[in-house]
Amino acid sequence: MSIASLDRRPAAMPGSASPQPVVFAHAGLAGELAVPDGSTTLALFAHATAAGRDHPGYRFMGDVLHANGVATLSIGLRNAEEEAICAPLASAPELTQRLKSVLGSLATHEATRRLHVALVGVNQAAAPCAILARQPGLEAIGSVVLLDGRVDLSDAEVAAWRRPTLCIAGRHGIALSGQPLAGARSLPPLHRLVKLRMQTQPLATAGAFQAMACHLATWLQPLCAGPHEAVSAGVTELASAQ
Repeated sequence: MSIASLDRRPAAMPGSASPQPVVFAHAGLAGELAVPDGSTTLALFAHATAAGRDHPGYRFMGDVLHANGVATLSIGLRNAEEEAICAPLASAPELTQRLKSVLGSLATHEATRRLHVALVGVNQAAAPCAILARQPGLEAIGSVVLLDGRVDLSDAEVAAWRRPTLCIAGRHGIALSGQPLAGARSLPPLHRLVKLRMQTQPLATAGAFQAMACHLATWLQPLCAGPHEAVSAGVTELASAQ
């Protein structure tokens, strides 16, 4: 199977509802892209490792989004050399440059350049993505989802967010492990906090990925119609706890 390079501008790059392998040579990353006909939104799934793309639960979530007309791009944040030695995630400035390169490539291709982008940080990539989404040069990101990872929800951290952000996490099945989300029982609008009552880690209980997919698809519906408004730093009203 041929692999498209999104760093080059081919004569035609047709959309496809089935995930197709793509590479971002400038960023040193690889991924899978699916663009159903009529899509206006792209969910950019950022995994800590490339292997995260192959998890059947996240593939199921992608299928649900495709059925709802949402395009997906699933990438690992480590390059091939880092994957080979199981290196930790790169620094925030380096990851920012990689994501900036990915977004720049998406902006040059007919199949993706008009799509509103939502950054979905998965598991160990969730907390880094919360930091990345507020870095200069990543303004193309219109919305953020922090999915089932350990994320700091302290007032100071949340106040630094500049994109509407959905936080989803379930219960952890290891004793004394603590909850993946910490620091808040609710979030100020335009953010939203969802704490599932079912186990999602280390093994998900039945229905866990269906629940996450439903919340994610619902969150992305406003993006399908148009981008969320920018977050006001002065908003203090609290949303109801989930």
